[in-house]
Amino acid sequence: ERKNADKPIPISTEITEIVSRNVPDLVTFYRIVVKANNESWVCDRRFSQFDFLLEELQKNIIDVPPLPPKTLFMHTAHEDLMRRKADLQILLERLLERPEIINHHSFISFLELEAHNQGVTPPVPKLLNMLGGLPLGVRDFLYFEEEGFLIIAFSEMSISARLDAYFVNKDFFWDKETEVTCPVGALAGFKINGGDIFSAWNFQLMWYRPFPVQTNILLWEPSLKMLVVGMDEGMIYFMRIPPESNYGKYEDFFEIQAHTARVMGLGVDIKKNVAYSVGEDEKFKIIDFNLEECIFEKTVGEYQLKQLKFDSANQRVFILNEEGEMYIFSVSGKVPILLKTLGTGSCGILRDIHINYSTALAYTCAMDGVISIMDIGIPGKEAYAKVIKVIQGEEKARCIALSVSSKEIITAHESGSVIFWNAILGQVASVFHPHNDSITKMIWDEKKKVLLTGSKDNSIKIWKIPDQWFISVSYTHLTLPTSDLVQISVVAV
Repeated sequence: ERKNADKPIPISTEITEIVSRNVPDLVTFYRIVVKANNESWVCDRRFSQFDFLLEELQKNIIDVPPLPPKTLFMHTAHEDLMRRKADLQILLERLLERPEIINHHSFISFLELEAHNQGVTPPVPKLLNMLGGLPLGVRDFLYFEEEGFLIIAFSEMSISARLDAYFVNKDFFWDKETEVTCPVGALAGFKINGGDIFSAWNFQLMWYRPFPVQTNILLWEPSLKMLVVGMDEGMIYFMRIPPESNYGKYEDFFEIQAHTARVMGLGVDIKKNVAYSVGEDEKFKIIDFNLEECIFEKTVGEYQLKQLKFDSANQRVFILNEEGEMYIFSVSGKVPILLKTLGTGSCGILRDIHINYSTALAYTCAMDGVISIMDIGIPGKEAYAKVIKVIQGEEKARCIALSVSSKEIITAHESGSVIFWNAILGQVASVFHPHNDSITKMIWDEKKKVLLTGSKDNSIKIWKIPDQWFISVSYTHLTLPTSDLVQISVVAV
């Protein structure tokens, strides 16, 4: 668990007076005296600032206490201002009852909590490094810590720009085969100079590979030094990164038109020399490296397939679709066998899955905001797989990860926000907003408590996550039914 989980920082607020200023017109401020961590300070806030705070909170948090009623005209009478002062005091007290609100970056800024939290580890994520100003939006990326290297898949996010580029890149019958003059997608390899992840980095571009279509997903197979790239129009590229080059160059291996629509999931089985893939064409396919061709194809269900996770140790494949279903296949034999079709509790597009194989728990996030925790069963018992917890979160979740040590689920969203969820209680622990556009990839480093995020805003950022939030929920004082305690003991690991 996070440090001082049973000793949250005490915070109290009191609106002590009403202050009027000419800035340049007459404006009313409510003076808030904040006390936290043996300090006290004053914040003067307008009613409109309270309104903006609640708007920001509502983007990530459900059932935010409402603002006192607005009026068409400015309050000027003393009794009206005093009534609003009392209502705002009640609002602050209600907000302070909610740990997920106290930990939200907007609330921290509203009360200036970070600036006055001296002597304690800053309870907000700290930006360690950033690779910004990239030529296109980030679709996916791979981080090689020991080698100090990043491989990034880029895509043009503007529809109009993509249409223009498709026309420019098109080969007409009177032309010879042309090079990509206006890339819609690209791969790039960056050498990281500057030491470990906590040092100041600078990035050196080592190689660049343009494509006339959008890239979508990356997969790295370390033992083969093989990079697999899934494209928007169904093509899959297999590339090698020679070990002697220190990731400084790439070599094309082969390419295959595996799908007729966007490639959404990839896996590699080095024992069989095959790759697994799924696409929005509803196909599950197996590609043989040696033959450089597809050796198996199956239509899975009636809906687009959105993600694939390969369990190499137990020879299983987990596939997600756009209607909230997960398929579990055994791939131990020559032909995949469907073991289980499991509804996740979501009715939306499943975007990502994290599997903790040591506990046989799978975590999924969906576009309708549903986070599902499932017991997928030990090998041979997949028929008993079941959903054990469903959390309604922020909509349009794109990525999911798990912090085992702090018992938190981490989700990243199209809004550019990252949310830490208390996995036991199913409540928001903290929220921050690292990007101005959709987050498309997230990597969690459990040992270092570092989060890497990539976004359509053309940047990758590296964040140090604090050891504690302003308020950490204590589990020891909860009164729960025995059945819930049994469930929680499973979810917590």
